[in-house]
Amino acid sequence: MRALSTVWLVVAMSVAGGRAQCTKDIECKGDRICVEGECVSPEQRSEGDSEFGLIPSAFSLYFTPTGFAFFGPVVGAEIKVAPTTYLDLHWRYSAMGLVYALLLTETFTNSMSLGSMAFGGGITHLFLRSTSPHAPFVGGFVEYGFAETWGEDGNRDWEGSESQIIVAGRGGFRWRLSSGLFLALGGALGGAFDIKDEWYYLDARSDTRDEGGTTGFGMVDFTLGWELGT
Repeated sequence: MRALSTVWLVVAMSVAGGRAQCTKDIECKGDRICVEGECVSPEQRSEGDSEFGLIPSAFSLYFTPTGFAFFGPVVGAEIKVAPTTYLDLHWRYSAMGLVYALLLTETFTNSMSLGSMAFGGGITHLFLRSTSPHAPFVGGFVEYGFAETWGEDGNRDWEGSESQIIVAGRGGFRWRLSSGLFLALGGALGGAFDIKDEWYYLDARSDTRDEGGTTGFGMVDFTLGWELGT
């Protein structure tokens, strides 16, 4: 009887091993992953996996509070356009960024409009694995920003306005929780290219000065987010 049991065990293990398509993700073609010996696409994972946050949701909202210390806090939304890739749309309130205010007002010597802000969009890609909901990410974005400033030069008052195109890459690591919440830590680095940077004295409006140029752009991102949908 023991010999017969051993034979059945060997046969069962051989059959199971013969049916296994893979043992790790790199053995699967394309973006498919290895789940319990089978190569499957992210959409084919069980509903149970989705409950534990292994599959990215179709839509998410996020907030980046560390922007207060740099170029302004960010509020945005992500829309899934591929299994692990999101289209990002966001608003950055640059008037509330400390570094931005220091640069624009020349260390608070001048004043800046509270209407200074930027709108943008980009792509974020998550490098997910079948064994963990947490993942590193990379991406990039483009923004359009604008601001108004004013001050006093001796006894002469002046006003100025500027608009910029900001281009930056970003990356970091995202921790995704079963509740749908996620935390991300990373950074962004790029440049701000002036479309317009003009100012004039109020007593000589026809004499407008243009001081356009390029400024570095960088932020440390700590992001709080919430995944919605399926």
